[in-house]
Amino acid sequence: MGLNIFLVARKAKGILPSPKEVAKWISSNYGEMVERFWSGEDEQGLPLLTAQLHPAAESLMFTWLGLAINFAAKTSGAGPGYHHFLSEFLDDFAANFKLVWDAPDEQQGTGDESGYFFSRDIESLHTAFEDWLASLSARILEVLAEHYKRPVHLSMPEGALFQVESAVVTPMGPRDDAWLQRAANEPEAAFDLFPWNDQEMGAAYWLGRALCLMWSEVRWRNPYVDKETELLKKVVDALKRAWELNPNLSYPFSEWHEINTLLEDESALAKQIAQRARSHKGPLVGYRRGDVEIEALRGWSVCIPGSFLVRDEDDGGICAYADSREVWVSSLSVVKKDGKPPSATELLRDEKKPAPQMRFNENGVQGIANIVQKTGEEGTYFQLEGRVAVLGNLAITTILFPSEEHRSWAEAVWKSLRHQALL
Repeated sequence: MGLNIFLVARKAKGILPSPKEVAKWISSNYGEMVERFWSGEDEQGLPLLTAQLHPAAESLMFTWLGLAINFAAKTSGAGPGYHHFLSEFLDDFAANFKLVWDAPDEQQGTGDESGYFFSRDIESLHTAFEDWLASLSARILEVLAEHYKRPVHLSMPEGALFQVESAVVTPMGPRDDAWLQRAANEPEAAFDLFPWNDQEMGAAYWLGRALCLMWSEVRWRNPYVDKETELLKKVVDALKRAWELNPNLSYPFSEWHEINTLLEDESALAKQIAQRARSHKGPLVGYRRGDVEIEALRGWSVCIPGSFLVRDEDDGGICAYADSREVWVSSLSVVKKDGKPPSATELLRDEKKPAPQMRFNENGVQGIANIVQKTGEEGTYFQLEGRVAVLGNLAITTILFPSEEHRSWAEAVWKSLRHQALL
């Protein structure tokens, strides 16, 4: 559910630009906005290029089909300012490659759901966003009234569920029931949901971009890899740009100072930010200060600290690590000789392994585990070897931790393994 743009571009004469040419054009003209690129084929084997231009927006999709380029984008995550920008971006794209956009076709499902791309009526664009936000907020209130126990993630990236005490998780921070009621009844008063409201790319745009990254991506510790350092620098760059345009906005001074410290920034501006940070009160920006539930393989998920760095393994499993702690998860789906899936009890039965020290059986999920102390090159450490099963599916986890004080944490991670079949 969102506001989408589906368009078809054609060329009157000559051949269409290739995905490589389009990617080069985007990089040359909008490079500082690009969060990530991907080029390959879609499920039908058609050439596909995706480009994410804002941390709160899903990737743009360009698909080559015969003599046409199909374009798709969802704009409701970032806001009306992003929708306006994207319309001008598509104007530039068509002009540069001498393309013509097809008129909207309801039967083919093409056009701009807000109507803005073809009308350029800014008032109707804001009305479309208000209608979308009011309708969605009313639906979320209904879901929460049905005793849904998890916070609803609204316009958030897939694959991560942040564990916070709120009704809604948004790119600009958590929102409570009162905000939802306001969004349902007076949506124009709840546009703080969107990081990009204005047409121009001014101070509010750069601050919104920084806040999206600070809420969802920054891990609030010393960076382990270059990619994390570059992320911190990107956040500071966006904050500086906003500051230069308007220093009177509501800045996250404590968090900005925290990142400056991680980057060892001792500039005059960094000292000024440190001074402002001393008067900060209230909760800090950053979902990854708490836990996050991440997807593993074959429908499994596990809850780990948000500060952990996650790496995909060759076997399809994951490894998550930080602060001398590691979490490894792999999984498999099993079918018996008679074609039926084995029960959780059958999957956990293994007479060759030592009797488990710990067990749990909750809501259709069963688990067993042992913890042993080991000695390695860097001294002694503890290792939890655990298995968790549901009907026909088994997750295997190894959790390494340096001391007894982390034992309860390791047990909690093992017990957090869940399969989507039971959610």
